[in-house]
Order: sequence, then C-alpha cells, then structure tokens
Amino acid sequence: MQQYVSKFIILICFIFSFTAAHSQDLGLDVYTDSHGIAFYKKALEDIDGDPYIFKNWLPGVVETTDGKRFDKLKLKYDAYTNNLLFVYDENDEPQLFKDNIKTFTLMSTSSIVFAKGFPATGDLTPQSYYQVLSKGKVTLLKHYQKIIHEKTEYNNPVVYKNFQDANGYYVYTNNSVVPLKRNKEAILELFADKKEAVSSYINSNAINIKDDTALVKVFNYYNTL
Repeated sequence: MQQYVSKFIILICFIFSFTAAHSQDLGLDVYTDSHGIAFYKKALEDIDGDPYIFKNWLPGVVETTDGKRFDKLKLKYDAYTNNLLFVYDENDEPQLFKDNIKTFTLMSTSSIVFAKGFPATGDLTPQSYYQVLSKGKVTLLKHYQKIIHEKTEYNNPVVYKNFQDANGYYVYTNNSVVPLKRNKEAILELFADKKEAVSSYINSNAINIKDDTALVKVFNYYNTL
C-alpha cells in the first residue's frame, strides 16, 4: 500500500512540474498571491517598442476603493491594455490586482498620480486610468494610450509594427469629462468666468499651452481664483 501511495505522490509532483513548465513555455504567468491575479502576456514580440508609459518598474503606492493601501510594490502601467501591473521584486512575474483600484502613484523624478472612476467619454469608460495633472474646480486629466501602428514598404510583404502614443487631454468639471484642445482660445473659453485674469496670466508668464508643465500652471492658477 505504501508503495502505491509513493508512486501516486510522485505522479502528482510530475504533473504539477509539467503544467508549470509548459505554462511558462506558453508565456503564461502562473504565480499569484492573495492580492494578485496572473497576468497572461499577449504575443507582442513582433512589435517594436513596448506598451508601458515607463519601461522600467517604478516604486509606487496603490489605493483601492475599499480603503486598502499598498506601498511596498513596484508598478508598471500598460497603456495598451489599460492594466496596472505589480511585482514585489523585479525578478517576479507580473500580476494584476484582485482589488478594484481607485488611485495609484508612480514615484519617478516626481510623484505621478493616476485615478479612474470618472464618467465615460467617447471610447473611455469609468475603468480608464487618467493622470491627474491639476485638481480643483476644473480638473486637468491626461489619458495615456498606446496603439499598434502597421506599415508596409513598397514591394515588400513584411508588415512592420510598432507602438505609438495616442495620448489625450481632458477636463473633469460639472460631473462630466470632455476633451481639451490645447490652444489659448479653448483654454479661455473653458475659463470664461475668469477669462481676463487667465488671459493676463498666460501673457505675462509667456505660457506655452503645448507644454504640460506650463498648462498645469494655468489650471492651478484658475483653481485658486
């Protein structure tokens, strides 16, 4: 009887090892913990570039809708699939969060805050993440998106693919999200109740609306009026 039990245990161990090995061969991440879900990588090896807004893992803080906080993680945001990935160590396999994420912060040269739960607009849903650039009466949001661009050359059947940025800017006000055109006329129309003050601020500070840092200054200024 003991002999049969030993053979059964060996068989189970073999099956587990075989399954794990072949899952990795298929590009499947099988490791998870109590906070994570396995992240199954898509076959993107033939595409130049990568889908992340930052290529390297960055320290970060995550807050969930039910008040949990995780701050000993490394994060990557996949702007192609709209997925937030985490690891404890860069040698770990990436995981997705089981919990519903409210906000996350990437610690780069400065703190970069992302949030979701905003009203739907166009193709974007309440599950879409935005970077929160300025928060106040009128909140400035940036949506990062990666798309796959395909190109063929004359008399060559090979299709070349690469990731390209398709980012957009939005404002959240009066319980709605609307696209933002980054020009002075659109900004002054948005801030019509303080148009003269905002126009004077833009002119006196030589604000370049196309520059993110300068644009944030305009929103921060308006939100103090």
